[in-house]
Amino acid sequence: MQAAKAAFGRSPSAVIAWLGLALFCLSIGQTQAAINSSAVHREDRALISNVNCVKQLSSCSCETDSGGRVDLSPLAKSGGVFAFNDKTSPSGSFFYYYNPCYGATCDGSSDAAVCQKTNDKLQEYLMGTQASATFETDATLGLLLKYSGLSGDQLTRETHLQLVCDTSGSGEDLLTPLDDGQSSGSTELYKMSLLSRHCCATGGPGPDGGGGGGMSGGDILLIIFFCLIAVYLAAGILINVAIRRQSFGAQALPNAEFWVSVPGLVRDGALFSYGWVKDGINKRRGNYESV
Repeated sequence: MQAAKAAFGRSPSAVIAWLGLALFCLSIGQTQAAINSSAVHREDRALISNVNCVKQLSSCSCETDSGGRVDLSPLAKSGGVFAFNDKTSPSGSFFYYYNPCYGATCDGSSDAAVCQKTNDKLQEYLMGTQASATFETDATLGLLLKYSGLSGDQLTRETHLQLVCDTSGSGEDLLTPLDDGQSSGSTELYKMSLLSRHCCATGGPGPDGGGGGGMSGGDILLIIFFCLIAVYLAAGILINVAIRRQSFGAQALPNAEFWVSVPGLVRDGALFSYGWVKDGINKRRGNYESV
């Protein structure tokens, strides 16, 4: 320990090198934590991101202003049935049903997108048709898919389905009724949310308007590589100066003789490879000439 102190006393540069190494490795940890935190915030923004549909492609898909696409067709079922069934509202008074893209049967309509049934399932009400489907972006709720339809009781029901981008990778698709409707004249307005990875815009920039975030595996490997080099140099210099009593300088570098010889070894290897290739070419050329 005293030798190390003496070395540090003779070479303030060694102290600076060690402090720089410590700060470097500390900064790596802080950078990774910041990136992870940023990824979490980025995911939160994805869940409530405002995606602007500039062109509606079908009743369940649209093209976004960033060149991506929102497409709910993987969630849809054909044959007149609903993909999401028996979803209860917060009050538990009704069951709700939903199917994107293809019409289902409800309340005398074969084009139903959203349906409401009483608890005993004896009465059902049309809450929107596929033909009425319209994408719209709300400043607060983000991307909405709106439906409307005239039910058998002559009441127009309108459904606002909030499309929530699931970036967790769970693969779970969740339909959640948010209320049992709010009356507005002759119209009853219902709100629901659909959490799914298929609600995310694909084929364009990420939900936050930029490319993918976070560190790649290559980035992490490069950081580890350079950090190991820094540790190798710092530890080697410390051992040579503090223990082996070498003067601080180029000669204090670990395995200095080897690293000094590396350029010469590389040169020798290149010359050998060049000579081997050249001999092979000349030999083949001589064979051709003899023929």
